[in-house]
Amino acid sequence: MASGRIIKRNQSFKAQPTEIPKAFLDTIICLDEAKVQEEAKEEQKRVEKELSTPKKLYELQKDEESNKWNVVNIDSGKPLNDEPMTKKKAEELLNSID
Repeated sequence: MASGRIIKRNQSFKAQPTEIPKAFLDTIICLDEAKVQEEAKEEQKRVEKELSTPKKLYELQKDEESNKWNVVNIDSGKPLNDEPMTKKKAEELLNSID
C-alpha cells in the first residue's frame, strides 16, 4: 500500500482506492461493508465461544507397567498422583478436579 503497510494473502483491510497502488488494483476484491461487519461478528462469536469453553487441564493415562492409571497434566505431561491407581479412583480424582 502507499502507506507502506503490507497486506497478506486473503487478508481483509480497509483502504481508499487512492491508497492502493495501481499495480495491485486488479488483484484486490472490494467487499461490501455489510459483509465485512458480518465476518467481524462471526469472528467475535468464535472467539467468545472459545473463551467460554473451559479448557481441560488433566486427563487419564494408563500406566502400562502396572496396568493402573494416572491423572496427568495435559500441558506438562506430569502425573498429579504419586502412585498409579485403579481406574475408578483415578476417575474420581479427575472428576473432583473439574
